[in-house]
Amino acid sequence: MMSDSYSSYTYSDVDTQNMTWIERFCASPENLYMCEVDEEYIRDAFNLYGLDSDCPHYKKAISMILGSDESSSDSDSVDVDTNTLTDTAEYLYGMIHARYIISLDGLEAMLEKFKSRHFGVCPRVFCHEQPLLPVGLSDKPNVSGVKLFCPCCKEVYNPPEELGNIDGAFFGTTFPHMFLLQYPEYLSSPSDSYNPTIFGYRIHPSSPFYTQSANNKRTESDCRDRKSVV
Repeated sequence: MMSDSYSSYTYSDVDTQNMTWIERFCASPENLYMCEVDEEYIRDAFNLYGLDSDCPHYKKAISMILGSDESSSDSDSVDVDTNTLTDTAEYLYGMIHARYIISLDGLEAMLEKFKSRHFGVCPRVFCHEQPLLPVGLSDKPNVSGVKLFCPCCKEVYNPPEELGNIDGAFFGTTFPHMFLLQYPEYLSSPSDSYNPTIFGYRIHPSSPFYTQSANNKRTESDCRDRKSVV
């Protein structure tokens, strides 16, 4: 089964009492794919440029993430209930995370998770359990959940259901490709491909087995193009 190809790593025995906010957030099972962003990276305003315009209660959320009691500006002095502020902090951390993991320190942090197979392995037989990398299908939040990219077959797969709710924008569209440019030794190609046979004979390329599949793909593509025009 495909689910057997993915990592079953959990944090079930983690003591969260003495953890920072970032450590607790990343220790949560549903955030398995995320790494701990260095607090110094978050404190550098240059790294967070532009995020304040898209995040209500920005300063309060930053203070929650860093566990600080820094006073907020007048524009952020309105009281916010804990649940709303927690949701905002988690969203903001995710968007910071997408930037951090394409920095040198972030790539190194994700390398350790990659080597430990925290992101699971490719379910494709001829990829021989190639470790996967998380990827977003969009850099905009609330578009799609995180997916998993295989450096071998270059295909994208759905993660296990319990890990599929994390926003793909928290990883972005760039990360796995930047990662593989930084660490090209982890690039590979499938050792072989599957060839369908009937009674030991290969199916001829002119057979509907292949041509109809190609026609179906063209039809689906045409439908998508017509919808986009409308």
